[in-house]
Amino acid sequence: MRLEIRQRGIEVTEDLRNHVRQRLHVALGRFTRSIERVRVYLRDVNGPRGGVAKRCRIAVELRRRGSVVVTGLDSDIFAAISRTASRTKFAVRRRLKQHLARRRRAAPARRRGAMNSLRARREAA
Repeated sequence: MRLEIRQRGIEVTEDLRNHVRQRLHVALGRFTRSIERVRVYLRDVNGPRGGVAKRCRIAVELRRRGSVVVTGLDSDIFAAISRTASRTKFAVRRRLKQHLARRRRAAPARRRGAMNSLRARREAA
């Protein structure tokens, strides 16, 4: 799992970088085999005017399963990262379950076709 952190209007300190790594490891650690890349976008929405809006957007690219994007907003960037990482865990799990359910629905049809052709070969012999 590759991690990229991009920012606009926010200084990414070593503490912030470690917080992002730790939160994503806790949230997505069990899905590491299915994840190709994670991009974290940090932005101060109000810019130099001040204000209380810090945005964290996490984009997860899954192997052969598309991508998941989750956005969170908070007055504290650390809280925005924590909340968004937690929500990302549920979104990735939901996407992987959907993929697994589609595979399970398709599998019996393939087996049925194989069984019918096997039966036809036996009857022909």
